[in-house]
Amino acid sequence: MPSAESDWGFICAGLPELETYLFSEELYWPLEGVNAIGQPWPRLTLGSLLLTRHRLQVRMTGVHQRVELQRWDRELETVRFRWRGAWQRKVQREIASRLRQWEAYLEEVHNDPEKQGGYFPYEVHLRVIVDLLQSELGEEGSFDISRLENLDARLKSVFLPGNFIWELDLESVFPPERFWYLWGKTEATR
Repeated sequence: MPSAESDWGFICAGLPELETYLFSEELYWPLEGVNAIGQPWPRLTLGSLLLTRHRLQVRMTGVHQRVELQRWDRELETVRFRWRGAWQRKVQREIASRLRQWEAYLEEVHNDPEKQGGYFPYEVHLRVIVDLLQSELGEEGSFDISRLENLDARLKSVFLPGNFIWELDLESVFPPERFWYLWGKTEATR
C-alpha cells in the first residue's frame, strides 16, 4: 500500500490533468514524473483518485495536511460538477474495466487457488474501486449490477470472514458493513 506521501504526490500529479483526462479517450492516463523512489506514477483513473482520497482521509492528520486535503476536495468537486457528463462516462467505462479485471482474477483463483489466493490482499483493490465508483453514479449512470452480484457470490463461496487485510490505520474508512471483502481472506490465501 502506498504511503501518505506517495498518495499525496499522486493526487498532486493527477489533479492538474483531470479535465484533460476526462475528455480524452484514454481510460488509464499516464502521468508525467516519478514518485519519491523514482518509479513512475500509477496511471490516473477516477477510481484510483477516489481510492487514494479514501486512504488519505485517515493518513493526513496534521492541520496543514487537512487544509490541503480540503482544498483538493473542492477542486475535485468543481471538476466533477462542471464536467458531470464526462465524469459519468469515465465512471461507467472504468466500472466495466475494473469488473473485467476482477472477474479475471476470481477466475484465476478458481483455477489455481494455491498460487493466486496469495494475491488477494492486493487484487481486492479492484473490488474497492468498483464500490467507490458505484457511489459516483448519478441517476443518469448505470452498470450491470447483476454481474457484480454474481462476482460477489463467487467470492463469498471461497471467502472466510476475519480480520482487516490492509494496514490497520485504514480500518475506519473501510468499514465491514460496506467493504466486507476487506475483512477476511479467500480459503487459499496464506
